[in-house]
Amino acid sequence: MKDKARSSVPPGSPSTRWVSLAKPVASWVPVSFSSLGTACQREKMLYPVCTFSSYSLKGPGAVGQDRSPFPLRHQARVLVPLTPQLCRVPEDGLSQLTPDTAHPIRVRPAQLHWPQSRGMDSMQKQDLRRPKIHGAVQVPPYQPPTLASLQRLLWVRRTATMTHINEVWPNLFLGDAYAARDKSRLIQLGITHVVNVAAGKFQVDTGAKFYRGTPLEYYGIEADDNPFFDLSVYFLPVARYIREALNSPRSRVLVHCAMGVSRSATVVLAFLMICENMTLVDAIQTVQTHRDICPNSGFLRQLQVLDNRLRRESGQL
Repeated sequence: MKDKARSSVPPGSPSTRWVSLAKPVASWVPVSFSSLGTACQREKMLYPVCTFSSYSLKGPGAVGQDRSPFPLRHQARVLVPLTPQLCRVPEDGLSQLTPDTAHPIRVRPAQLHWPQSRGMDSMQKQDLRRPKIHGAVQVPPYQPPTLASLQRLLWVRRTATMTHINEVWPNLFLGDAYAARDKSRLIQLGITHVVNVAAGKFQVDTGAKFYRGTPLEYYGIEADDNPFFDLSVYFLPVARYIREALNSPRSRVLVHCAMGVSRSATVVLAFLMICENMTLVDAIQTVQTHRDICPNSGFLRQLQVLDNRLRRESGQL
């Protein structure tokens, strides 16, 4: 290890004088070289080093009186070249230097730079690159949709096809009167519960008697497809019935009216809002992904009231 350290410094004579400070500093240490010829015998070379000794030698083997003596084998002289350049100063300028009263004459051929530490500096730079978090992200308050925006949403997001029955939510189907009367088709699809939102003698008159002898369970509501009809009184009872039916294993529910676009669609939207914690816009987009729906303006207003009440109870309004 010592041989490697000596190989990086030019060989010096036994009369070499070492000048160092009490703490690690970047300094210029005078070194004499005997191999440079007679022209350089009366001159000293300044070699840029990093000195780590706590005392100095005034002569070869003599310890300074102003410092506590240390054994010669513990004298730590570490030479770390900072630049590959050497500079010359007269020998007379070094004769009066002592470590307590003066410092070596520093002739700098180039600006000295300490080796950059890649530890703390890089960590500090990474900390500076981190984003400043001033506080928790505030969620903007819920904005209830207007009637015009709901009608526009219903018209723009229309599906390409229209069938008699569609599954709009897992195990929840939305259909028309034709699908409700096709008992063999319902049994084939695994339907176990039927919710008729257009019950009555002059509407889709099926009833429990119609499904007698089948495993289908019937629930009927006599509602009119009229903007002035109050369908909201059935929102919560029908939502509870659908939820209880879907909680049973292998159960499937069909909600229908005459066309399967207004009354039955309104009840399904109310179920998604009450039991699935959806907003009115989310419920419409979910159902419209599988089937075209178009509740009348009165039913949309009733759904708006339900949406506002649910958002207020959840703290979003």
